[in-house]
Amino acid sequence: MKKTVLIFAAALITSAAQATILRVSNVVNSGAPYTSIGDAIYVAEEGDTVMVDGSATKYSSSATIEVSKKIVLMGPGYWRSENGIIQEGAHDATIGNIRVSVDDGATITGLVIDGNVSIQASHVTITRCRITGNISLSSLSYGVTNTVIHQCFLEGDVSGSNNNNPNPGIQITNNIFKGRNYSTVTNLTDSYIAYNTFTGTMETNGYLTGCTIEKNVMEAHTGEIGNNTFTDNTETGFTFEDTSTDLAIKNFSEQYASEHDASLFSRGAFAGDD
Repeated sequence: MKKTVLIFAAALITSAAQATILRVSNVVNSGAPYTSIGDAIYVAEEGDTVMVDGSATKYSSSATIEVSKKIVLMGPGYWRSENGIIQEGAHDATIGNIRVSVDDGATITGLVIDGNVSIQASHVTITRCRITGNISLSSLSYGVTNTVIHQCFLEGDVSGSNNNNPNPGIQITNNIFKGRNYSTVTNLTDSYIAYNTFTGTMETNGYLTGCTIEKNVMEAHTGEIGNNTFTDNTETGFTFEDTSTDLAIKNFSEQYASEHDASLFSRGAFAGDD
């Protein structure tokens, strides 16, 4: 995974030299040239970054944001004040539903997505986002492949399409899954699910085959393992006491690891090379 991250970082640096940053803010008198994310995406060109300011007001509360170009859609992060960022205006950038429909290069990062994420293209990266709904990987004509979901706080589930449109090469790493009682990862083939923390039970019911599932932390596991590789995971039996923020989960994990189970230091969302 370290090699993948380094290659991705190098690609960003190379493209950044030729890219334009389009700033979006719905804050009155912000000076930003765009108040609508959709308007900025409309004029953006391939390789550009649409940078969304934090705001106390939600962006696009009703319409689904469509990412149909190979761009970076970037917010400032999530739970900023809860994680110690206390300067004036330290708001998240919150949007509603989002759909990605362009192959080979779209990146969504640093946003609070108060809705669902529909990925209808391949080679998409979703990273460092808080997502309250579900992530679906589906296309009408083919399966979504080679997509990365990394370092996100996920309150819903991740699901691919059906058996007719398999979803190989999906990387789901270093995420926190905060399901109500369980979190489901389903309808994936030949994918990598590792270094995630499930604050409840991980459920793998559904079409999940040829996947490597390792180095995860979970309360328990349900569902068929089938022909997947399910190794070196920690099933703790405990329920996380505080699942309100990623920082609270990190603190609890470290305390539990130091007092009860040192294996948590090498597994879960805060372990691994990245």
